[in-house]
Amino acid sequence: MTNYSEMSVIQKEARFRVGKPAAGLTCAASAAGTPLSFEESEFLIQLGGRLRGIRALREMSRRELAR
Repeated sequence: MTNYSEMSVIQKEARFRVGKPAAGLTCAASAAGTPLSFEESEFLIQLGGRLRGIRALREMSRRELAR
């Protein structure tokens, strides 16, 4: 699993690539198994980073967030 600091590096690299995922990334898939576009994948990466940041600021566990 990629840690938070590695994820921010991937996000920065991805901004300079149009239509192609950053090197070393595999194609992401939805819960239904259909492949996601690069834009959808990047959005989900950014959303995850924001959620992790907010959870860390509020000192919440994933379980507390789910409730």
